[in-house]
Amino acid sequence: MEINNNLNYKNIINFDFYKNYLSASNNKSTVNTTTDSIEINETNFNVINTKKAYDAFKEANQGEFGDNSFLYAIIKDMMKDDGIDVPDFTPNNTTAFLPFIDKMKEYAKNLMTDPNYHQVGGMPLTDEFLDFCDLYKEKLIQYDCK
Repeated sequence: MEINNNLNYKNIINFDFYKNYLSASNNKSTVNTTTDSIEINETNFNVINTKKAYDAFKEANQGEFGDNSFLYAIIKDMMKDDGIDVPDFTPNNTTAFLPFIDKMKEYAKNLMTDPNYHQVGGMPLTDEFLDFCDLYKEKLIQYDCK
């Protein structure tokens, strides 16, 4: 007796339908899991990177150059007003911190040499802030931040 094309009764008895079903089911599950995890990982990467950058920032502010968060915030806002993409410490941040800190240091250097610009927010902009930028960059690298 022949059933379903080339399968005969003897082959049906020796065939493990349950195992085949599980195998097919697992393949579907794996494909869906892989697709889902890619989206989650991309989101998690930005959140984790932002958290690392924030931790590096806090540590750099406790370093030998003192708290530079006020100057950092003012210069960051000035850069943003000039149309430069700036990162922030929010979970939806997509701007990289590591290349940004080099841009900020150059921006601060230009402010320091501008004859019409003497101070930022009532605080003088000195080489100490540039040193803070270097320390923050070191911490970003140490924390493996992008």
